[in-house]
Amino acid sequence: MKEVDVALTDYGLALLCFIVAVALIRTRYTSDHLLCTWFSVLFLSIGVASGIGGTVHGFVHEDTLLHTIFWRGTILAIGVSTLSAWIIGSNILLKGLAQKTLRNLAIVNFTIYAGYVLCFNQDFLVAVANYLPAVIFLLVAFIKVYRQTLHPLAFLALVGLILTILAAAIQQLEIDIHPRYFGHNALYHVVQAVGLYLVFRGATFIIKLRPRQPQP
Repeated sequence: MKEVDVALTDYGLALLCFIVAVALIRTRYTSDHLLCTWFSVLFLSIGVASGIGGTVHGFVHEDTLLHTIFWRGTILAIGVSTLSAWIIGSNILLKGLAQKTLRNLAIVNFTIYAGYVLCFNQDFLVAVANYLPAVIFLLVAFIKVYRQTLHPLAFLALVGLILTILAAAIQQLEIDIHPRYFGHNALYHVVQAVGLYLVFRGATFIIKLRPRQPQP
C-alpha cells in the first residue's frame, strides 16, 4: 500500500458516509422525502469520492489509465456533493420560483463542472473552488435553522459543517501530525469524518422540521 494513512482514513470516511446515508434513506418515508433524499445523496457522493480516493492513494500508481479514470471519478463525485449542498440549502432557505431557479442553476453548474473536469482540468483545487460556495450557502441555511429553533441538533449540524471547512483548510495548508505516518490528507479525513457525523446528527432533525412531502 502506497500511502497507508491516507488510504485507511479515506476508507473509514467512506464507510461512515455509507452507514449514515443508509440510516437517512430508511427515514425518508416519515419525513421530508426530497430533503432526506438529497442529504442521502450528499453523504453517498462523499462516500464514493472517499472510497475511490482511498484506492487511488493506496493501490493505483500515477501515470496509468486506471489512475486517470479513478481520479476523474473522485472529482466528479465531489461535483455531485456540490449539487446536493445547493439543493439542500435551497430547500431550507427558499420557496417557490426562487427555489426552483436555484435548483436549475445548480444542475447547470454541475453539467458545466462535469464537462470541464472530465475533459480539461482535474486539479483538486477546481473541485474545492466549485464546492466552497455551495458549502457557504448550506452554512447560511444551517444558521437559519438554528436561529429559528435553537435546537441542539441544529447546532451540531452547524458545527459539523464548520469542521468540514476546517478540514479542507487543513488539507490545503498541508497541516499534519506526522509527515510520514499521519500526514495532512489523513488528518483532513479524520476532521471531515467528525464534521460529517455531526452534520448527519443535525440532518436527522432538520428533515423532520418540514411536513412529509408526497413522493414524486
